[in-house]
Amino acid sequence: MTALIQQQKIHEGIWGLYVEFGILAANIGPTQEDVNPAAIVPIVKMGLQKFDQLSNIAVDASEVNPKPK
Repeated sequence: MTALIQQQKIHEGIWGLYVEFGILAANIGPTQEDVNPAAIVPIVKMGLQKFDQLSNIAVDASEVNPKPK
């Protein structure tokens, strides 16, 4: 997350991880005789989202990427 904040040159605010999942279904198995329905949950989007308060998934950009002097 810190790397994304630095890459985007964000120097203020509380920012956290944003992940958007999709869901797919398939019949899968090790052999054609042993097939089971399954859910596949891919990550569709990942990025940063502005947060109101610090948490285990949000950091203060002024601390992890202070403005250069």
